[in-house]
Amino acid sequence: MATTIAMPISSTGPSAHTSAPLIEAPSSTTAISSSTEPGFSADRFLTERTTSDESTLEPAIDAVISANPEQVETFRAGKEGVLGFLVGQVMKETQGKADPKTVNRLLREKLRA
Repeated sequence: MATTIAMPISSTGPSAHTSAPLIEAPSSTTAISSSTEPGFSADRFLTERTTSDESTLEPAIDAVISANPEQVETFRAGKEGVLGFLVGQVMKETQGKADPKTVNRLLREKLRA
C-alpha cells in the first residue's frame, strides 16, 4: 500500500511560468537547481548558457551531418522524426550549449538544400 505525504507548495520555489522553458534546457540538472535562486529567470538562464550563434553551431551541425549519412537520407526520404536524433547529436557535440530551436532550424535548412 502506497503512502501519500501532503506537503505545502512553497511560495518561494520556482513557478510553472518561470520554469517552463527549462524543459528544453541544455543542462536540465543545472537549470532546475538554479531555479530556486531568488530572481531566477528561465529566459535569462537560457540566454546566458546557450548559444544561437550560427557561425559557432555550423561546424558541429556539419560534423553531425557527415557522421550520420543514414539518418540524413532517412530525413530526406520524408521521415522527419529522425531530426530529433540529429539535434541530439549536435547537442552532444556542443556539450549541451547549443540552442535546440536554432539547431533544429539550421539542420532543416541544410538538409533541404
